[in-house]
Amino acid sequence: MKYAAAFILSLFLFACSHTDQHTEEIKNTNEQLLTSIQSKNAQISELMKSIKDIRENLDDAKSQQGLILTAHSGMESPMDLKASIIEDIELLHQLIEDSKWDIKDLEKNLNRRNAKNEELRLLLTSLKENLQERDKEILNMKEQLIDWDAAYAQLSDELDIAVVSNEILTDEMNRVYFTCGTYKELKGKGVVQKKGGILGVGGNKDLKDGFSKNHFTEVDLRDLKRIPINAKKLEIITPHDEDSYYIEMNEEHVITELVIHDKEKFWNASKYLTIVVNQ
Repeated sequence: MKYAAAFILSLFLFACSHTDQHTEEIKNTNEQLLTSIQSKNAQISELMKSIKDIRENLDDAKSQQGLILTAHSGMESPMDLKASIIEDIELLHQLIEDSKWDIKDLEKNLNRRNAKNEELRLLLTSLKENLQERDKEILNMKEQLIDWDAAYAQLSDELDIAVVSNEILTDEMNRVYFTCGTYKELKGKGVVQKKGGILGVGGNKDLKDGFSKNHFTEVDLRDLKRIPINAKKLEIITPHDEDSYYIEMNEEHVITELVIHDKEKFWNASKYLTIVVNQ
């Protein structure tokens, strides 16, 4: 189920174009997933409370049967709690079955001797009724545990799907692209063109309509801080806030790096960084 959801989500991401609308859709979907994750975590907390209630009821039943209570840590995982409950239910069930056989043996002895001890017979009747009540309690706890197990398994699967989908969308939201080269190089790759000129003269450098991202380096913006340049001049032709980065130069006044110090502001307007250099 987890992988099916991830595959469907990847198809959705592949089908969408890299536009502002697409980015907003990813952001909205991610926010919905985060809300879903919080909701499912709250539901799992409620399930943890319910299995602890089963644990307490079982401890009460063990105490009534004279069994020594086992200390249980408040830090037990849901599966550890479930395992300990199953173990104790089986122990209690076996004790009740043994008690039933003991009562039968006592009744046989009384009948064989034709004993008229009414007080003992009343006691045995009371014990049998008590064991029947314990049987009902055990059956009820088994049914509760089955319901709990099904609900917990479903919630865990749904939470896994939501977490994986959230990770995929978060990676998509943080995926950015950059390319660097001379205008001639980038134009030859079909990345840039001049717009607004007359008969090819003048105009401003800009990304070419329908450019291919194959000539860009794909990175995670969370990991990208410095981009090596090694050029005398550079021009950033995609929209990026000038206050979000600075340029480092060496002693020969050669630009060595573009340093991004405010990632959110830098990538806010465009996920594609295009640097035109003059060697």
